[in-house]
Amino acid sequence: MRSRVAVTAVVFVLGAGAQNGTAGPNPVLLGDQEDQRCTTAFELAQEAFHRAAPNLFWPVVRPDHPTIKAALYRNGRDISGGDGIIHDPEVFERIEPEDAGYRAVYWQRKAASNLRLVVVDQRHNWQGDWYYSFFLPEDRSKRSFFSWLSETPQEAYSSALGVNQWNPPLVLFDAKGSSIGLIDLGHPARPLHPWTVFEAQSAPLCTIDFLGGGAVGLDRLPRPVQRIAKLLDEALGSELNGGTLNPVGRLRANMIKRWATATNRPWALVSPPYNTRAEVDTGLEAWADVTPSRAKVQREIQKLYKPAEEALAEYYAAEFSLDPASAAEFSEYAMDILYRGHFVFRRDKPRGPDPVSPWPQDVR
Repeated sequence: MRSRVAVTAVVFVLGAGAQNGTAGPNPVLLGDQEDQRCTTAFELAQEAFHRAAPNLFWPVVRPDHPTIKAALYRNGRDISGGDGIIHDPEVFERIEPEDAGYRAVYWQRKAASNLRLVVVDQRHNWQGDWYYSFFLPEDRSKRSFFSWLSETPQEAYSSALGVNQWNPPLVLFDAKGSSIGLIDLGHPARPLHPWTVFEAQSAPLCTIDFLGGGAVGLDRLPRPVQRIAKLLDEALGSELNGGTLNPVGRLRANMIKRWATATNRPWALVSPPYNTRAEVDTGLEAWADVTPSRAKVQREIQKLYKPAEEALAEYYAAEFSLDPASAAEFSEYAMDILYRGHFVFRRDKPRGPDPVSPWPQDVR
């Protein structure tokens, strides 16, 4: 079920501030604070930020509004198989071009302000498709655009959102004025990427900053936490990728997102790692037995674990106004998730259920 959020009129709290007792980061709207596409996007961003879901872009939040609706958006959490768009057929026509390199083109049926939004889904590789967005003159024909698309190098595309976008945009359509608001949700691998709202192929209308001008992830955390994070990363080895399927690179990318969640949106630290604690401990012991340098890294991890957990509890108490007992309980849970999340070891039997997050429900 996709989240829905009511969108009220034009008066919003547009800056950071406590919500449900939270003193931590909150989204901030920068730019045009009167345009309803911006205020609607800001409401959606608030909903996405404060829910207990690891990603801001999934499940998709959609406006519950008499005239504004989501006309085009991502269709799943994992869209690595391509074809990652849902569209409203009243607003967009889905066309399958003759050029097999392009999976689909979503052509806005009725132009607004002499411009037509066109979203292109290009087949790419096993990691997913690439998505390009263009604002075209109203009189530009489909034949002309498709011919240009096939003949033009990608680096020459004048896409509204740049090229090589792994994440489809979220398009808001206001039926009252037939206007379009295109929201760039950012790169899916970059945690808490700002959302940017466009109405044409020019400067954006507004941007939603999820960090309130602050740092993301480990940069916000106490030194003991940063030190153990560095050691855990060191245990992954010096390879950046680890082969064709990029297993090491994927682990590192996932941990960047996990650390950002634990730091900036701790209520959303709910995705369990692959292995149990016992499996990770056993796997690391076997890894450490190979060389003295590995054994030293493992000893340092064990030595720093408890101080890091205590420092993280102090961070939650200070940043989110948790009482000491709640901060300590959640820090224990979070450190376990973050420790296990760095690794994937062979598993011979099904894993049981993971502990439920103890984050207080009224603090977000």
